[in-house]
Amino acid sequence: MKTKLYLRILLLLSLFLTNCSSSGKNLPKGFDYGEVKDNIYLNTFFDFSMNIPSGWVIQDKEQADELMQMGKDMIAGDDKKMKAVLDASYIKTANLLTVFQYELNTPEIIFNPSLAIVAENIKLTPGIKTGADYLTHGRKFMEQTQMYDYISEEFEKETINGVDFYILEAIIEFGEIEILQKYYVTILNNFALSFIVTSGDEEQQDILMKSMRSIKFN
Repeated sequence: MKTKLYLRILLLLSLFLTNCSSSGKNLPKGFDYGEVKDNIYLNTFFDFSMNIPSGWVIQDKEQADELMQMGKDMIAGDDKKMKAVLDASYIKTANLLTVFQYELNTPEIIFNPSLAIVAENIKLTPGIKTGADYLTHGRKFMEQTQMYDYISEEFEKETINGVDFYILEAIIEFGEIEILQKYYVTILNNFALSFIVTSGDEEQQDILMKSMRSIKFN
């Protein structure tokens, strides 16, 4: 069960918003992947900071990209059309941050909650004006994967420190565990900036939401 669940989590991190690469393709001059100092994530390109849950494990770019590639391959399988969609996303998105509560492959851990920050270049998609527009396209892709037991029909709007985010909620039920994902998306500097929080219980969700509410745009 642990192995199967762990693989499902890799898939979760790889869905439409997190098919990411750090290759630098289609990224503007001066683009910043950000850095973590004293448990605070800082990004100069998007000009914001965010508190990272204390003690959580930060993945370096190589580790994060490896996870995303594994998930991309698992989702696509032999489906050439799906592979083409994922490959197209892979070259215009950047994985800014991936953190887990525990080290990967910790034997006694069944579910590992996470926080991911992803930026996708939408300069050539003028129809996307808001986070809700972006999530509308993402929702269609999520439905095609047939992974989710629930995907919210409407997108709640939440303002965090003066910035408007639109939120998609999704649930996967796996045995006795209900995995909740929340996608917070805002449009900034011709990018869809997405914060993906994945939790398995209220305690984990509370920790992640404290980080979300700590976001400060300068």
